Amino acid sequence: QLLKSSSNTRTVAPIGLPVPTLQIVAEDGSTTRHQYDPGRPTILNIWSSTCAPCLVEITEWSAHRQQLMDHAAVLTLSTDHLTEGGTGENTRAALKQAGSVFTNYRISVQSLKSLDFLQRSVLDRRLPLPVPSTFLVSPGGELIAFYKGPVSARQLLEDLKLADQDRVPDARRNAAIPFPGRWIGMAVAGQPNRVA
Repeated sequence: QLLKSSSNTRTVAPIGLPVPTLQIVAEDGSTTRHQYDPGRPTILNIWSSTCAPCLVEITEWSAHRQQLMDHAAVLTLSTDHLTEGGTGENTRAALKQAGSVFTNYRISVQSLKSLDFLQRSVLDRRLPLPVPSTFLVSPGGELIAFYKGPVSARQLLEDLKLADQDRVPDARRNAAIPFPGRWIGMAVAGQPNRVA
């Protein structure tokens, strides 16, 4: 379930959408490419220390840290350095207040734009990516689901089951709809390079 907010969304992605490789910004300003763990799913959380719902979300996740970390790599990606007056001190203080033990990086502008483009392309909407936003990534680097607004650890743990590649092909499609039903056709894997 999503944490309490009026604008929270959960979107289960179609099969086959790759998540872009992220550029992570170090304290000295240098960038490195983040490599997804091929053996386990990854939870990417975009947040800011000035965002109260972000801190509530990270605090709630921290209370369930062992369960989350047993099933996925959890990365929090701060946007503090992208705003005027945002400092590493603010980020560290907020993470300490939230009790976070998760790996935290600073996300590059280009990576933030890439994730924003990804979520806009799935929804065909022109609404910018808010904070907090969370992306659930399969071990192969494929988008499973994304969440706009705070998401509970319980919902993440439930959706992590969709990363199991041995599940029936329609499992993700069934998870994307609000009520049970019967499909007329088989699920088709997404192919980003397919032409109509």
